[in-house]
Amino acid sequence: MVIAGEGSLYLGLPSTLSRNKSAVLGYLKERVRKKVEGWEMKFLSRAGKEVLIKTVAQSLPSYAMSVFLLPLDITRDMEKTMNKFWWQGSNKAKNGIHWFSWDRLCMHKSKGGMGFRSLRDFNLSMLGKQGWRLMTRPNSLVAKVFKARYFPNGTFFSAELGNNPSFVWRSLLEAQDLVRKGTRWCVGSGEDINVLHEPWLPCEEQPFIESTHPGLLGSKVCNLMEVGGGSWDKEILDDLFEERDKKLILDIPLHSTQGRDKLHWIHETSGFYSVKSAYKLLQKVQGRWQQLEDEQTKFWTKFWRLKIPPKVKNLVWRAGRECLPTLKQLRLRRVDVQALCPICRVAEESIEHALLLCTQPKLVWDRRHRDRNRSHRSRSNFEPVHPCICYHDAATKEAATASLSMGDMERSK
Repeated sequence: MVIAGEGSLYLGLPSTLSRNKSAVLGYLKERVRKKVEGWEMKFLSRAGKEVLIKTVAQSLPSYAMSVFLLPLDITRDMEKTMNKFWWQGSNKAKNGIHWFSWDRLCMHKSKGGMGFRSLRDFNLSMLGKQGWRLMTRPNSLVAKVFKARYFPNGTFFSAELGNNPSFVWRSLLEAQDLVRKGTRWCVGSGEDINVLHEPWLPCEEQPFIESTHPGLLGSKVCNLMEVGGGSWDKEILDDLFEERDKKLILDIPLHSTQGRDKLHWIHETSGFYSVKSAYKLLQKVQGRWQQLEDEQTKFWTKFWRLKIPPKVKNLVWRAGRECLPTLKQLRLRRVDVQALCPICRVAEESIEHALLLCTQPKLVWDRRHRDRNRSHRSRSNFEPVHPCICYHDAATKEAATASLSMGDMERSK
């Protein structure tokens, strides 16, 4: 039998783990870096880069993320690599101006971001699925091992770190709060639900019992019901619970023929945990994806649904978010260039001027309604200015104009 050495892999994961987790899991960021470096020599549009980042680069560490909580320095290095690739202008330019931070790019598209993943939050969402399985599949081998080792007298919700824990258990415990926030018990017979430390109350903000009566220790929900389980025992509720908890318990309907207690994930209609809904929950908790719909949210939602080529959408998005490298924007970034428009030499080359007000773009917009043959013959004179604009109808100009107005609104705020 061959003994696994340091740095060896089994099924894509490290066979041994030392104290330095960054060194053991460092192969993940190297894998992402090599993959991105292979793309840098290719001529890719921003829309093409978006597809590659979302479908390939961010998926490379997914398998390891479902087992381990990656160190922060590894996730940050991978995000820096993807951020650099996103803002890189061409294959000749190694560095580009980073107009936005990665956190702002990770905002939802309806909030003005690009919808990239925050690797840390995605890591927690993947680990939360393992915690969900420990709760919903108690008879599986892995659930029995973890329960015997870390929570023999409780559940995953009440489990603590314990003595000499493994790295896998430390990782799973980081997702405990996330699973708690979205999980609820559907009360059936009440025999499987502990009164304390279990989310079984019909309250989104605080589904746990707040009462601290000593008689509740080790009690099951079935002990709060009358014989037969058809209704709650109001005398017990009056004696043991505070008014807030008592009111919520009485709001839970009971029936004479109760089935088994079931765990329910409230952020999915199916009731089952999903990584997508867990990630969305994390973004809302952290305030990145606000539920309120303002004018900006409505605009970006409508904009991304337009039936125009992705590269045109990306151009208009950069214009609306003021990260289009016009001469005026470069001057604001302290690049030593003259801001005067090199085409008309009348005004500064701002984003609005470059796309709408300059003499050449005006001619392009004026010809948008002509037939395809005539526009094809006249296209060659204006392609050096903005070639992607020539091919599309009024919807593109409307999106560009509205996008620029949204940028003005943001500046006024």
